[in-house]
Amino acid sequence: MDQWELLLLPLLSAFAGLIIAVLLLRITIRRLSNSRFTSQLAKFLSDIPGVREHMQERLSDPAVFQASVPLISHHIDDFFRRKLPKAMPFISHFIGDKTIESLKSLFMQEVEELFPQMMKQFAAHGQNTGVTAVVADQLAASLRTRLKHTLLPELRKLLLVAALAGFVFGLFEAALLYLLR
Repeated sequence: MDQWELLLLPLLSAFAGLIIAVLLLRITIRRLSNSRFTSQLAKFLSDIPGVREHMQERLSDPAVFQASVPLISHHIDDFFRRKLPKAMPFISHFIGDKTIESLKSLFMQEVEELFPQMMKQFAAHGQNTGVTAVVADQLAASLRTRLKHTLLPELRKLLLVAALAGFVFGLFEAALLYLLR
């Protein structure tokens, strides 16, 4: 074995270390963003004691409803002013602005009573309604992008360490081969 082969050995070992690190990182990222993994993680997160109760509290909070009031009010107003007269033209002759406003306030009171109960029930039966699947899909998408973007500098350092380790092992091998010759 001549000296060029001994010098080439550390470079080939560094390249092999780099390739192995890249393959391991790709496999890890794929596994982490795998739908089976993320669905198991979503199920695990939803089964943590207190999560469902916390979700029920947050969704049935009056502040959540208050944030939705303008949207709900707009839809009720749109219903009475545009959709109802189209669907039942004869009723539009009997309904004026005062009637619409009083009906709207009555509907808003009813929705205000119903909303917290509906949200509690939704949170309690979230697993049956596919919330876990939605969370799993969001986790998969988020993990993929975050692993690639936020961990990229750290991954580059890891690849550099793998290449350096391969180079050091290659030097060690070359030294052993040289001494055994």
